[in-house]
Amino acid sequence: MALVQNEKSATKLLKRFVTANEWQKNQILEDAEQLYRPPVIDEFFFSKKPTKKRKGLFFYKGKARAFETVLNGARFEKKAVDLPMTKVVDAEKRFEFILECGDDTAFIVCCKVAPKMRGKGLFKQMVEAIRDVCFNDLGKRIVLGSARPPRDEQESDWRDEKIFYRENLNTGEDIKLTKLHKLWLDQKLVVHSSVIGDKDPHGFAILNPDHLAGLSVEDLEDLDKRHPKEEIDSFVSFMGAKGAAV
Repeated sequence: MALVQNEKSATKLLKRFVTANEWQKNQILEDAEQLYRPPVIDEFFFSKKPTKKRKGLFFYKGKARAFETVLNGARFEKKAVDLPMTKVVDAEKRFEFILECGDDTAFIVCCKVAPKMRGKGLFKQMVEAIRDVCFNDLGKRIVLGSARPPRDEQESDWRDEKIFYRENLNTGEDIKLTKLHKLWLDQKLVVHSSVIGDKDPHGFAILNPDHLAGLSVEDLEDLDKRHPKEEIDSFVSFMGAKGAAV
């Protein structure tokens, strides 16, 4: 079982696999693929009162109850794990986002603009708040996220529609992304997460400008070619305004 790295568990599971019928073998393989995937969040728990207030934002400490697949002998089990989380809510309740923090990376677990406030340009303001919190308050180098609608929403909408993003720089073929993915990539300092080695096809990464100061003009121009934005939001324009490489 190449998907199982623990030798003792792999031996037990292999014996079970050999004697299983075809349906059971497929199920074992599907379960094995879940072993090294991130835990799946079931629900959140946050403090009722904010633990911090800053720049019109309320911070709430809490956790997410999640489940991960583990191997116990030759059997797969779901194990509950608690993941520390921070929820940040706009003081006017126009938007909110939930972050999970690593050593130098913050992960956007979920974010949303209040339904009655959508279509009023608040998405860009929410992204600016995420950048400010993660870089200036938490001191992170990178913010990672995935441009996928919540998994509990079954119906497709505008977010899933694929549209033209740019031409492939090598082949000239059209690159199409979902509208939600493009919306994220259109924001300041945002790149496709593949730039930093992430394999999520819907992923994006927000880069801390303090760690871009050493890049040359050519490097910044290359980022802009691969992530076309409005000129005011481009890497060259933004870093030039900061007096960096340009």
